Amino acid sequence: LYPNPASGQVTLSGVEGCGNFILFNSIGEEVFNQHILKSQNLQLVLPSGVYFYQFISEEKMIRTGKLVIE
Repeated sequence: LYPNPASGQVTLSGVEGCGNFILFNSIGEEVFNQHILKSQNLQLVLPSGVYFYQFISEEKMIRTGKLVIE
C-alpha cells in the first residue's frame, strides 16, 4: 500500500486473486470496505488521521497495516 502517508489516493499492489480491502479508524469503526480484484488505485475521501487496514481473501487475513491520511 503506497504512498503512506497519503493524501487521498493509494495504490494497493501485490494482490493476487480477489478479496476485500477494509479500513478502520482509530477507535475501530469500519470506514471503508471495497472488493478488490487485483492491484489497483483506491480513492479515499477520509479526514486526516491514522487508519488501520486489512486485506481479506477467501475468509483469510492476507495483509494488515497502518495508513496515515494527511
